[in-house]
Amino acid sequence: MTYNNFLKSIIVILSFTIFSCSKKTSDLSKAHNVLINSGDVLAIDNILADKFFLPNLESDQFNNSLLSGNIGNIFYQKDKKDKYRKKSIKLSRAKSKLPFFVEIEIINNIIYYYDFKSNLIAYDLEKKLPLWKLTLEDKHEEYNLLKGGVTYYKGKLFVTIGSNFLYVIDAKQGDLLWKKNLGFISRSKPFISDDIVYVNTISNKILAYNIANKNRIWIQEFLSKDSSQYGSASFVEKNGILVTGNSNGDLILLDKIEGKVLWQDNLGDINPESESYDFSDINTTPVLYEDDIFAISSSGYLASYKLLSGIKNWDIKISSVNNRPWITKDLSFVIDKNYNLIAISTKSGKVKWVEKLKPYIKDKDNSFFYGPIIAGNKLFVTSNKGRILTFNFNNGELINKIKIPKNINHQAVIINNKIYLSDNKGKIYIIE
Repeated sequence: MTYNNFLKSIIVILSFTIFSCSKKTSDLSKAHNVLINSGDVLAIDNILADKFFLPNLESDQFNNSLLSGNIGNIFYQKDKKDKYRKKSIKLSRAKSKLPFFVEIEIINNIIYYYDFKSNLIAYDLEKKLPLWKLTLEDKHEEYNLLKGGVTYYKGKLFVTIGSNFLYVIDAKQGDLLWKKNLGFISRSKPFISDDIVYVNTISNKILAYNIANKNRIWIQEFLSKDSSQYGSASFVEKNGILVTGNSNGDLILLDKIEGKVLWQDNLGDINPESESYDFSDINTTPVLYEDDIFAISSSGYLASYKLLSGIKNWDIKISSVNNRPWITKDLSFVIDKNYNLIAISTKSGKVKWVEKLKPYIKDKDNSFFYGPIIAGNKLFVTSNKGRILTFNFNNGELINKIKIPKNINHQAVIINNKIYLSDNKGKIYIIE
Protein backbone atom coordinates (compact mmCIF):
# COMPACT_ATOMS: atom_id res chain seq x y z
CA MET A 1 0.00 0.00 0.00
CA THR A 2 1.43 3.37 -0.97
CA TYR A 3 1.42 6.19 1.53
CA ASN A 4 -1.11 8.20 -0.53
CA ASN A 5 -3.45 5.24 -0.79
CA PHE A 6 -3.09 4.74 2.92
CA LEU A 7 -4.13 8.33 3.61
CA LYS A 8 -7.17 7.82 1.37
CA SER A 9 -8.14 4.76 3.38
CA ILE A 10 -7.80 6.79 6.56
CA ILE A 11 -10.22 9.37 5.16
CA VAL A 12 -12.72 6.59 4.42
CA ILE A 13 -12.42 5.32 7.98
CA LEU A 14 -12.81 8.81 9.39
CA SER A 15 -15.96 9.30 7.36
CA PHE A 16 -17.59 6.77 9.63
CA THR A 17 -16.72 8.81 12.68
CA ILE A 18 -17.03 12.48 11.76
CA PHE A 19 -20.50 14.02 11.88
CA SER A 20 -21.67 17.50 12.84
CA CYS A 21 -24.31 18.12 15.46
CA SER A 22 -26.05 21.15 16.88
CA LYS A 23 -26.56 22.33 20.44
CA LYS A 24 -29.73 21.26 22.18
CA THR A 25 -30.70 22.11 25.71
CA SER A 26 -32.15 19.21 27.71
CA ASP A 27 -34.63 19.36 30.57
CA LEU A 28 -33.34 16.51 32.71
CA SER A 29 -36.38 16.56 34.97
CA LYS A 30 -38.54 15.08 32.21
CA ALA A 31 -38.29 11.82 30.30
CA HIS A 32 -37.76 12.46 26.61
CA ASN A 33 -35.98 11.09 23.57
CA VAL A 34 -32.73 12.43 22.19
CA LEU A 35 -31.98 11.93 18.50
CA ILE A 36 -28.42 10.65 18.25
CA ASN A 37 -28.35 10.02 14.52
CA SER A 38 -30.67 8.82 11.80
CA GLY A 39 -32.54 5.81 13.11
CA ASP A 40 -31.00 5.88 16.59
CA VAL A 41 -33.05 7.35 19.43
CA LEU A 42 -31.99 7.23 23.07
CA ALA A 43 -34.65 7.58 25.75
CA ILE A 44 -33.62 9.51 28.85
CA ASP A 45 -34.90 7.81 32.00
CA ASN A 46 -36.27 10.32 34.53
CA ILE A 47 -35.84 7.74 37.30
CA LEU A 48 -32.15 8.64 37.07
CA ALA A 49 -32.79 12.34 37.79
CA ASP A 50 -31.53 11.96 41.36
CA LYS A 51 -27.96 12.97 42.05
CA PHE A 52 -25.25 10.35 42.34
CA PHE A 53 -22.04 10.61 44.32
CA LEU A 54 -18.63 9.51 43.14
CA PRO A 55 -16.47 7.30 45.34
CA ASN A 56 -13.63 8.93 47.27
CA LEU A 57 -10.71 10.19 45.23
CA GLU A 58 -8.07 7.59 44.53
CA SER A 59 -4.72 8.13 46.23
CA ASP A 60 -2.21 10.24 44.36
CA GLN A 61 -0.04 8.17 42.03
CA PHE A 62 2.85 8.77 39.68
CA ASN A 63 1.90 6.46 36.81
CA ASN A 64 -0.86 5.67 34.35
CA SER A 65 -2.20 2.55 36.06
CA LEU A 66 -5.47 4.13 37.22
CA LEU A 67 -6.06 5.83 33.89
CA SER A 68 -5.52 2.65 31.90
CA GLY A 69 -8.24 0.97 33.93
CA ASN A 70 -10.82 3.62 32.94
CA ILE A 71 -12.59 3.32 36.28
CA GLY A 72 -13.17 5.39 39.41
CA ASN A 73 -12.22 8.95 40.22
CA ILE A 74 -8.61 10.06 39.64
CA PHE A 75 -7.00 12.41 42.15
CA TYR A 76 -7.15 16.00 40.86
CA GLN A 77 -7.62 19.22 42.80
CA LYS A 78 -8.26 22.26 40.64
CA ASP A 79 -11.04 24.82 40.86
CA LYS A 80 -12.58 26.73 37.95
CA LYS A 81 -11.12 29.95 39.34
CA ASP A 82 -7.59 28.54 39.49
CA LYS A 83 -5.14 29.68 36.85
CA TYR A 84 -3.54 27.06 34.64
CA ARG A 85 0.11 27.19 33.71
CA LYS A 86 1.33 25.46 30.58
CA LYS A 87 4.85 24.36 29.73
CA SER A 88 6.16 22.23 26.90
CA ILE A 89 8.99 19.77 26.43
CA LYS A 90 10.43 19.12 22.97
CA LEU A 91 11.28 15.43 22.83
CA SER A 92 11.54 14.83 19.10
CA ARG A 93 11.85 16.63 15.78
CA ALA A 94 9.81 13.98 13.98
CA LYS A 95 6.48 15.26 12.68
CA SER A 96 3.49 13.48 11.22
CA LYS A 97 0.45 14.48 9.19
CA LEU A 98 -1.53 11.60 10.67
CA PRO A 99 -4.00 12.43 13.45
CA PHE A 100 -3.63 9.15 15.27
CA PHE A 101 -1.29 9.02 18.21
CA VAL A 102 -0.12 6.64 20.87
CA GLU A 103 -0.69 7.87 24.40
CA ILE A 104 2.34 8.63 26.51
CA GLU A 105 3.29 6.32 29.36
CA ILE A 106 4.37 7.86 32.68
CA ILE A 107 5.99 5.65 35.32
CA ASN A 108 7.71 6.96 38.47
CA ASN A 109 8.01 10.50 37.06
CA ILE A 110 9.53 9.31 33.78
CA ILE A 111 7.76 9.85 30.46
CA TYR A 112 8.15 7.16 27.83
CA TYR A 113 7.22 8.35 24.36
CA TYR A 114 7.82 7.20 20.81
CA ASP A 115 7.66 9.34 17.72
CA PHE A 116 6.80 8.73 14.07
CA LYS A 117 10.38 7.82 13.20
CA SER A 118 10.31 4.81 15.53
CA ASN A 119 12.34 6.54 18.24
CA LEU A 120 11.50 5.54 21.81
CA ILE A 121 12.42 8.36 24.21
CA ALA A 122 12.67 8.54 28.00
CA TYR A 123 12.49 11.86 29.86
CA ASP A 124 12.89 12.46 33.61
CA LEU A 125 10.18 14.90 34.75
CA GLU A 126 11.78 15.55 38.13
CA LYS A 127 15.29 16.26 36.83
CA LYS A 128 13.92 17.81 33.62
CA LEU A 129 16.43 15.88 31.55
CA PRO A 130 16.23 13.45 28.63
CA LEU A 131 17.54 10.05 29.71
CA TRP A 132 17.91 8.16 26.45
CA LYS A 133 16.64 7.62 22.91
CA LEU A 134 16.45 4.31 21.08
CA THR A 135 15.62 3.88 17.39
CA LEU A 136 13.53 0.73 17.08
CA GLU A 137 13.42 0.45 13.28
CA ASP A 138 15.74 2.09 10.74
CA LYS A 139 13.50 1.17 7.82
CA HIS A 140 10.42 2.96 8.97
CA GLU A 141 6.99 3.27 7.36
CA GLU A 142 4.91 5.92 9.10
CA TYR A 143 1.58 4.23 8.43
CA ASN A 144 2.59 1.35 10.70
CA LEU A 145 2.27 3.66 13.68
CA LEU A 146 -1.48 3.28 14.09
CA LYS A 147 -1.64 2.57 17.78
CA GLY A 148 0.41 0.04 19.69
CA GLY A 149 1.84 1.11 23.00
CA VAL A 150 4.39 0.96 25.79
CA THR A 151 3.97 -1.23 28.88
CA TYR A 152 6.28 -1.10 31.90
CA TYR A 153 6.98 -4.33 33.79
CA LYS A 154 9.76 -5.11 36.30
CA GLY A 155 12.22 -2.55 34.96
CA LYS A 156 11.55 -3.36 31.32
CA LEU A 157 9.49 -1.72 28.58
CA PHE A 158 7.43 -3.89 26.25
CA VAL A 159 6.63 -2.02 23.05
CA THR A 160 4.57 -2.52 19.89
CA ILE A 161 4.49 0.05 17.07
CA GLY A 162 2.06 -1.43 14.53
CA SER A 163 4.65 -3.79 13.04
CA ASN A 164 5.33 -7.53 13.36
CA PHE A 165 7.71 -7.02 16.27
CA LEU A 166 7.52 -6.94 20.04
CA TYR A 167 10.42 -4.96 21.53
CA VAL A 168 11.77 -5.39 25.06
CA ILE A 169 13.94 -2.54 26.38
CA ASP A 170 15.80 -1.84 29.61
CA ALA A 171 13.76 1.03 31.07
CA LYS A 172 16.71 2.61 32.89
CA GLN A 173 19.44 2.43 30.25
CA GLY A 174 17.41 2.31 27.05
CA ASP A 175 19.16 -0.79 25.72
CA LEU A 176 17.27 -3.16 23.44
CA LEU A 177 17.27 -6.46 25.34
CA TRP A 178 15.49 -8.50 22.70
CA LYS A 179 12.81 -8.33 20.05
CA LYS A 180 10.42 -10.98 18.84
CA ASN A 181 8.98 -11.40 15.37
CA LEU A 182 5.34 -12.18 16.09
CA GLY A 183 4.61 -13.14 12.52
CA PHE A 184 1.60 -10.82 12.53
CA ILE A 185 1.06 -7.06 12.83
CA SER A 186 0.14 -5.94 16.33
CA ARG A 187 -1.51 -2.59 17.04
CA SER A 188 -2.49 -3.34 20.62
CA LYS A 189 -0.62 -2.31 23.72
CA PRO A 190 1.17 -5.34 25.23
CA PHE A 191 -0.39 -6.74 28.40
CA ILE A 192 1.65 -8.56 31.04
CA SER A 193 0.59 -10.81 33.90
CA ASP A 194 2.72 -13.25 35.91
CA ASP A 195 5.71 -13.01 33.55
CA ILE A 196 3.63 -13.71 30.45
CA VAL A 197 3.19 -11.04 27.77
CA TYR A 198 0.04 -11.06 25.65
CA VAL A 199 -0.47 -9.31 22.31
CA ASN A 200 -3.46 -8.93 20.00
CA THR A 201 -2.96 -8.78 16.22
CA ILE A 202 -4.94 -7.14 13.44
CA SER A 203 -5.52 -10.61 11.96
CA ASN A 204 -7.41 -11.59 15.14
CA LYS A 205 -4.74 -13.79 16.65
CA ILE A 206 -3.93 -13.67 20.36
CA LEU A 207 -0.37 -14.62 21.31
CA ALA A 208 1.14 -15.41 24.71
CA TYR A 209 4.91 -15.43 25.32
CA ASN A 210 7.01 -16.49 28.29
CA ILE A 211 9.15 -13.47 29.17
CA ALA A 212 11.96 -15.54 30.70
CA ASN A 213 12.68 -17.84 27.75
CA LYS A 214 10.99 -15.76 25.02
CA ASN A 215 9.06 -18.80 23.78
CA ARG A 216 5.48 -18.70 22.66
CA ILE A 217 3.18 -20.48 25.10
CA TRP A 218 0.02 -20.51 23.03
CA ILE A 219 -1.80 -18.90 20.14
CA GLN A 220 -5.56 -18.50 19.80
CA GLU A 221 -6.91 -17.73 16.33
CA PHE A 222 -10.23 -16.20 15.33
CA LEU A 223 -11.75 -15.42 11.95
CA SER A 224 -9.99 -12.58 10.18
CA LYS A 225 -11.72 -9.82 8.20
CA ASP A 226 -10.60 -7.63 5.32
CA SER A 227 -11.60 -4.30 6.84
CA SER A 228 -10.87 -3.00 10.30
CA GLN A 229 -10.32 0.31 12.03
CA TYR A 230 -7.02 1.57 13.38
CA GLY A 231 -5.79 0.21 16.66
CA SER A 232 -6.65 -3.00 18.48
CA ALA A 233 -8.00 -3.78 21.92
CA SER A 234 -5.52 -4.70 24.62
CA PHE A 235 -6.43 -6.85 27.64
CA VAL A 236 -7.75 -6.75 31.17
CA GLU A 237 -7.46 -9.66 33.59
CA LYS A 238 -8.97 -10.93 36.81
CA ASN A 239 -8.64 -14.28 38.58
CA GLY A 240 -6.82 -15.83 35.64
CA ILE A 241 -9.43 -14.68 33.11
CA LEU A 242 -8.12 -12.65 30.18
CA VAL A 243 -10.54 -10.30 28.41
CA THR A 244 -10.13 -8.64 25.01
CA GLY A 245 -11.94 -7.88 21.74
CA ASN A 246 -11.24 -8.18 18.01
CA SER A 247 -12.08 -6.68 14.63
CA ASN A 248 -15.10 -8.97 14.18
CA GLY A 249 -16.78 -7.34 17.16
CA ASP A 250 -16.14 -10.38 19.36
CA LEU A 251 -15.76 -9.94 23.10
CA ILE A 252 -13.50 -12.82 24.14
CA LEU A 253 -12.66 -14.30 27.54
CA LEU A 254 -9.82 -16.81 27.81
CA ASP A 255 -7.95 -18.81 30.40
CA LYS A 256 -4.67 -16.87 30.59
CA ILE A 257 -2.51 -19.96 31.16
CA GLU A 258 -3.82 -22.26 28.44
CA GLY A 259 -5.50 -19.81 26.07
CA LYS A 260 -8.76 -21.74 26.17
CA VAL A 261 -11.83 -19.68 25.24
CA LEU A 262 -14.19 -19.53 28.24
CA TRP A 263 -16.95 -17.60 26.50
CA GLN A 264 -17.44 -14.98 23.82
CA ASP A 265 -20.18 -12.75 22.44
CA ASN A 266 -20.45 -10.58 19.36
CA LEU A 267 -21.19 -6.85 19.54
CA GLY A 268 -21.02 -6.22 15.81
CA ASP A 269 -23.81 -4.98 13.60
CA ILE A 270 -25.64 -7.93 12.00
CA ASN A 271 -27.48 -5.75 9.46
CA PRO A 272 -25.56 -5.79 6.13
CA GLU A 273 -27.31 -2.56 5.11
CA SER A 274 -25.98 -0.69 8.13
CA GLU A 275 -23.16 1.82 7.61
CA SER A 276 -21.33 0.24 10.54
CA TYR A 277 -21.58 -3.35 9.24
CA ASP A 278 -18.03 -3.38 7.81
CA PHE A 279 -16.58 -1.63 10.86
CA SER A 280 -17.83 -3.52 13.88
CA ASP A 281 -14.49 -3.74 15.66
CA ILE A 282 -13.98 -3.82 19.37
CA ASN A 283 -10.85 -1.72 19.04
CA THR A 284 -10.99 -0.23 22.53
CA THR A 285 -9.96 -2.31 25.52
CA PRO A 286 -12.88 -3.68 27.57
CA VAL A 287 -13.28 -2.23 31.06
CA LEU A 288 -13.38 -4.43 34.15
CA TYR A 289 -15.31 -3.04 37.11
CA GLU A 290 -15.63 -5.35 40.12
CA ASP A 291 -17.14 -8.56 38.65
CA ASP A 292 -18.59 -7.04 35.49
CA ILE A 293 -17.13 -6.50 32.03
CA PHE A 294 -18.06 -3.49 29.88
CA ALA A 295 -17.30 -3.55 26.15
CA ILE A 296 -18.23 -1.34 23.24
CA SER A 297 -17.95 -1.88 19.50
CA SER A 298 -17.42 0.58 16.66
CA SER A 299 -20.95 -0.21 15.51
CA GLY A 300 -22.25 1.34 18.73
CA TYR A 301 -23.26 -1.56 20.95
CA LEU A 302 -22.30 -1.01 24.59
CA ALA A 303 -22.88 -4.03 26.83
CA SER A 304 -22.29 -5.16 30.40
CA TYR A 305 -21.67 -8.82 31.30
CA LYS A 306 -21.02 -10.96 34.33
CA LEU A 307 -17.34 -11.87 34.15
CA LEU A 308 -17.61 -15.52 35.18
CA SER A 309 -20.86 -16.61 33.57
CA GLY A 310 -21.03 -14.37 30.51
CA ILE A 311 -24.61 -13.46 31.39
CA LYS A 312 -25.47 -10.12 29.82
CA ASN A 313 -26.59 -7.51 32.36
CA TRP A 314 -27.75 -5.09 29.67
CA ASP A 315 -26.89 -3.63 26.32
CA ILE A 316 -27.66 -0.38 24.56
CA LYS A 317 -27.32 0.73 20.93
CA ILE A 318 -26.06 4.26 20.64
CA SER A 319 -24.07 5.19 17.55
CA SER A 320 -20.63 4.20 16.38
CA VAL A 321 -18.02 4.65 19.10
CA ASN A 322 -14.21 4.73 19.03
CA ASN A 323 -13.60 5.93 22.59
CA ARG A 324 -13.31 3.63 25.57
CA PRO A 325 -16.10 4.07 28.15
CA TRP A 326 -15.34 5.31 31.66
CA ILE A 327 -17.01 3.32 34.44
CA THR A 328 -17.93 4.25 38.02
CA LYS A 329 -20.17 2.53 40.54
CA ASP A 330 -23.38 4.34 39.54
CA LEU A 331 -22.71 6.03 36.21
CA SER A 332 -20.77 5.18 33.05
CA PHE A 333 -19.78 7.68 30.38
CA VAL A 334 -19.02 7.43 26.67
CA ILE A 335 -18.62 9.67 23.60
CA ASP A 336 -20.40 8.56 20.42
CA LYS A 337 -19.47 9.21 16.77
CA ASN A 338 -21.57 12.37 16.66
CA TYR A 339 -19.63 13.62 19.68
CA ASN A 340 -22.42 13.39 22.17
CA LEU A 341 -21.24 12.85 25.73
CA ILE A 342 -23.61 10.27 27.22
CA ALA A 343 -24.16 9.29 30.87
CA ILE A 344 -25.56 5.80 31.42
CA SER A 345 -26.58 3.93 34.56
CA THR A 346 -23.88 1.35 35.29
CA LYS A 347 -26.45 -1.01 36.80
CA SER A 348 -29.30 -0.77 34.25
CA GLY A 349 -27.88 0.69 31.03
CA LYS A 350 -30.51 3.45 31.07
CA VAL A 351 -29.52 6.92 29.84
CA LYS A 352 -29.31 9.72 32.43
CA TRP A 353 -28.30 12.59 30.14
CA VAL A 354 -26.83 13.48 26.75
CA GLU A 355 -24.72 16.57 26.05
CA LYS A 356 -23.53 17.67 22.59
CA LEU A 357 -19.83 18.58 22.47
CA LYS A 358 -19.31 20.38 19.16
CA PRO A 359 -21.12 23.60 20.17
CA TYR A 360 -18.33 24.19 22.70
CA ILE A 361 -15.65 24.68 20.03
CA LYS A 362 -15.45 27.28 17.25
CA ASP A 363 -13.64 25.29 14.56
CA LYS A 364 -15.93 22.32 13.94
CA ASP A 365 -14.29 20.93 10.77
CA ASN A 366 -12.43 17.65 11.32
CA SER A 367 -12.95 17.94 15.03
CA PHE A 368 -12.36 15.01 17.37
CA PHE A 369 -13.04 14.48 21.06
CA TYR A 370 -11.20 12.04 23.32
CA GLY A 371 -12.14 10.55 26.65
CA PRO A 372 -14.05 10.90 28.81
CA ILE A 373 -12.21 10.46 32.09
CA ILE A 374 -13.24 11.36 35.63
CA ALA A 375 -10.81 13.25 37.82
CA GLY A 376 -11.47 15.50 40.78
CA ASN A 377 -15.21 14.78 40.58
CA LYS A 378 -15.41 16.17 37.04
CA LEU A 379 -15.65 14.73 33.53
CA PHE A 380 -12.71 15.63 31.27
CA VAL A 381 -13.03 15.60 27.47
CA THR A 382 -10.09 16.53 25.21
CA SER A 383 -10.59 18.20 21.81
CA ASN A 384 -8.05 18.32 19.00
CA LYS A 385 -9.15 21.93 18.46
CA GLY A 386 -7.32 23.25 21.50
CA ARG A 387 -9.66 22.72 24.43
CA ILE A 388 -10.16 20.44 27.40
CA LEU A 389 -13.81 20.60 28.46
CA THR A 390 -14.89 19.71 31.98
CA PHE A 391 -18.46 18.77 32.86
CA ASN A 392 -20.66 18.08 35.87
CA PHE A 393 -21.04 14.30 35.88
CA ASN A 394 -24.59 14.45 37.30
CA ASN A 395 -26.21 16.67 34.66
CA GLY A 396 -23.70 17.25 31.85
CA GLU A 397 -23.41 21.00 32.45
CA LEU A 398 -20.19 22.60 31.25
CA ILE A 399 -17.90 23.62 34.12
CA ASN A 400 -14.81 24.94 32.38
CA LYS A 401 -12.86 25.26 29.14
CA ILE A 402 -9.11 24.80 29.52
CA LYS A 403 -7.04 26.16 26.63
CA ILE A 404 -4.48 23.67 25.30
CA PRO A 405 -2.46 23.34 22.07
CA LYS A 406 -4.25 22.08 18.98
CA ASN A 407 -3.68 18.68 17.36
CA ILE A 408 -3.85 16.71 20.60
CA ASN A 409 -5.18 13.31 19.58
CA HIS A 410 -5.56 11.34 22.78
CA GLN A 411 -7.36 11.65 26.08
CA ALA A 412 -5.63 13.68 28.77
CA VAL A 413 -3.29 11.89 31.16
CA ILE A 414 -3.82 13.20 34.71
CA ILE A 415 -1.17 12.30 37.27
CA ASN A 416 0.03 14.02 40.44
CA ASN A 417 -2.43 16.90 39.95
CA LYS A 418 -1.05 17.67 36.49
CA ILE A 419 -2.42 17.16 32.99
CA TYR A 420 -0.09 15.64 30.38
CA LEU A 421 -0.66 15.84 26.62
CA SER A 422 1.38 15.04 23.51
CA ASP A 423 1.03 16.19 19.90
CA ASN A 424 2.19 14.81 16.54
CA LYS A 425 5.17 17.19 16.41
CA GLY A 426 7.23 15.65 19.18
CA LYS A 427 6.09 17.87 22.05
CA ILE A 428 4.83 17.01 25.53
CA TYR A 429 2.64 19.59 27.29
CA ILE A 430 2.17 19.84 31.04
CA ILE A 431 -0.83 21.78 32.38
CA GLU A 432 -0.76 22.63 36.09
